[in-house]
Formats: sequence, C-alpha cells, structure tokens
Amino acid sequence: MDPTTADSSANLKERVKASYDAIAPTYNEWTIPHHKERIAYLDKALGYLALPAQPTFLELGCGCGLPVTKALLAHAGGKAKVIANDLSSTQLSLARANLLSGPDDEAAQRLELVEGDM
Repeated sequence: MDPTTADSSANLKERVKASYDAIAPTYNEWTIPHHKERIAYLDKALGYLALPAQPTFLELGCGCGLPVTKALLAHAGGKAKVIANDLSSTQLSLARANLLSGPDDEAAQRLELVEGDM
C-alpha cells in the first residue's frame, strides 16, 4: 500500500469513528425496537454451538452493549466472559454505563471493553 492510501485509510477510520461518536445516542434509540429480533438471532446462533460451561465471547461492534453484550454476559448462568470491541469511544462509554453498576460490579470481572477497529 502506498503512503497516500495509508493516510487516506487512517483518515477515513477517524471520520467513521467521529461519526459514530456523534450519532451514538440517536442510533441507540433507533435500534431499541429491534432488540427482540437481535436476541432471537443471537439465541439461534448460540443454539448451534457446543459451548463450554464458562464461555468467552468476542463481540465486534458492540455499540452501547444493548441488547447483545448484556445477553452474552448473562449466558451460562452469568458465567460467560465477553470481550467487546467498538470503534466508538462514546458507544463504549454507554456500554460501560448500561452494563456495569460500578467498579465493584461482578460483571466487571467478566467484561473487557476494547476501543479500536475490527
């Protein structure tokens, strides 16, 4: 890849990140009516997997953590670990607020929020 393409690619990612940071609350409100459908697809997908008693999930593009990250954390009787990734720092802040009541929350030991590109 030539340097111009690399610069252009980095600039595009920064613009995408800034856009998702800016629209995060509105985007999340828009997705609320679709939570049931998303959970139905998640349950169907999980049904195909032979998971260990304490599974670890990698979620790419976790957004605000609702509803999928929350459901994954509750999986296996609340013993699942989730590594959740998103490009948007705003979405990750919302996920932290939506999923954890504080640093002493038990789920904090099972949730890792990672900012970055997929």
